[in-house]
Amino acid sequence: MRIALESQELLAHRLSGVGRYAGELGRCLTALEPGTDQVLPLSRIGKILRIRRNGLAWPTWSAPPVWPLKHYDILHLTSDRDMAVPGRPKRIVTVHDLWEHAQVARGDLPGHTRSWERLCGLLASADATICVSAHTQRDLRRIFPQVTGPSTVIHHGASPVFTRAADPDIARMRRDLLGGIADYLLYVGHFHERKNIPRMIAAYATLPPESTPPLVLAGNTDAQRTADIRALARRLNIADHRLICLDYLGDPDLVALISGARGVLFVPLFEGFGLPLVEAYRCGAPVVVAATSSLVELAHPASPQVDPEAIDSIAGGITRLLAQVTTPELRASLIAHGQRFTWERCARETLAFYRSVLGG
Repeated sequence: MRIALESQELLAHRLSGVGRYAGELGRCLTALEPGTDQVLPLSRIGKILRIRRNGLAWPTWSAPPVWPLKHYDILHLTSDRDMAVPGRPKRIVTVHDLWEHAQVARGDLPGHTRSWERLCGLLASADATICVSAHTQRDLRRIFPQVTGPSTVIHHGASPVFTRAADPDIARMRRDLLGGIADYLLYVGHFHERKNIPRMIAAYATLPPESTPPLVLAGNTDAQRTADIRALARRLNIADHRLICLDYLGDPDLVALISGARGVLFVPLFEGFGLPLVEAYRCGAPVVVAATSSLVELAHPASPQVDPEAIDSIAGGITRLLAQVTTPELRASLIAHGQRFTWERCARETLAFYRSVLGG
């Protein structure tokens, strides 16, 4: 079987979740099926040359991308960017996230966005779809009822680097990144509207400061949004030392940060999958999680589930997490739950779906 795995998101300056999906899936598929290529359209050759000229390497967890110069049986579009390859391959589209598309369908966004138009074009020509969660598949069938081809749910994996950090690494991180703070709550991710950061901050502000650890926000790269969140915290009378904002972190520091947290807060309004939740579990961290979208199907039974639109519900979830004793047995259960989600499993299930679409 010859497989073309569209990998244009690997060209991004800073890899998105879709880029990591393309890279990790490509790495695992090439190990399972030697006929797999991670492909880029010839129109992107200028960017690829600039990347190489600047001395930047492909991620070590990704197979090197190639130009599509041979005939393929499968063209797997991993993002919402279309491309053509030789031959007449079956076209499979991965649907990650229909947040914006649901807003368009409800009329909450004026007119059709570029993302909507791109996805409509892809789905119109798709032979089959892969959805990253059962929730996304339900949304796909509701918003795009005209898409009637084969569809399956294949959860993302998490990188094996997300394994509980050793105590010396946690101690080093606390010293270098947090100025010696040992007890803290954590949010990891950007500050997009749907991540629900203002409500999370407002909920945190209602808790007694003398018994509530500082809150660390890590991973945002938008300076204006960070400034807005700091301003909100001050309006809510959260002392500056109780809200710590960290920029984008490399995997070693991020793993140590998650591993050392009292708990992780993940209360978005919507997720297509929810990789930060899985990564937290793999590091043995308890999580307060929103009872919404795909997160319901991913959450560990011990995780307090909250209404992300209700500040008192989020505050109650944080209170329950802080009252919870993280025993060695609970931590082991969280880690085992997170370890169910691997890129190797994702690749095996994807390869099996390719074969079913081809009729084999």
